[in-house]
Amino acid sequence: LMPVGLDTAIIPSIPNNRTEIRRALKIDEHARVFIFVGRLDPYKQPLDLVPLLQAAPDWYAIIIGRGSLGDELTCRLTDAGLLDRCRLIPQLPNEQVHVYYHACDAFVNLNPNEIFGMSLLEAMAYGRCCVTSDIPECAAVLAGNGVTFEKGSADSLRSALRDLLA
Repeated sequence: LMPVGLDTAIIPSIPNNRTEIRRALKIDEHARVFIFVGRLDPYKQPLDLVPLLQAAPDWYAIIIGRGSLGDELTCRLTDAGLLDRCRLIPQLPNEQVHVYYHACDAFVNLNPNEIFGMSLLEAMAYGRCCVTSDIPECAAVLAGNGVTFEKGSADSLRSALRDLLA
């Protein structure tokens, strides 16, 4: 068996000045920002971002990905009056995704069944606080260096994000 991992040699070197990065990306330098990176397909549960943002009014979301639920996510965010609290980015070159990891305070993984997520490892490589479901595989990857929420519990997810950086 080969353990999962991340080849850090392919991760671009980015200056670690979050203020300058946020200014360049036009992100409020004082905002609490979380990032979601992944397919906007049912198994990744991107529609859960809507109630999450509703329950965490002091957070701004960067959502990078495209998929079958992209239009529905946009509609739900619009209907809920949340579109001004998020940035939807359908696709970016990998180097630019890494710039957004630097700009954010936290990474959120909503997939309740993900055995291994590359975006989770990438976020951890940049020292972001990671919030993921408490399934054993994700908990093992976090190794105590993140916050877990009860699999399938929207309330637990909202609490984890609310408590993050408190």
